[in-house]
Amino acid sequence: MTPMKDRPIDPRKVAVVGDFLKDAFPGHDVHDTEDFSLGCQFYRIDEGGTGSVLHRVCVSREFLDDHTERQVIRKLEDWQVLAIIRQAGTRSVLVTNEGCVIETER
Repeated sequence: MTPMKDRPIDPRKVAVVGDFLKDAFPGHDVHDTEDFSLGCQFYRIDEGGTGSVLHRVCVSREFLDDHTERQVIRKLEDWQVLAIIRQAGTRSVLVTNEGCVIETER
């Protein structure tokens, strides 16, 4: 059996989060990539037309693995992730099973 960290994150859940962000930031570009070193799906929201980074979001593999697609969206809404993303600006927002936080510089 392949260890969880060695297999891709469920692409349907990746797409659900991407669509959630696209709907919340119309006119802007949402890009995603899996960050194997951090064990998360990384989303970057760029200003439409300029490509300037507006927001960064890391959603942990465990969060995506532990929830259905519907539960993922419900948690993002319940935790007011969009408001936190807007508050964070270009600082990364981390979403885990414990909730959502703005990461501080290391």
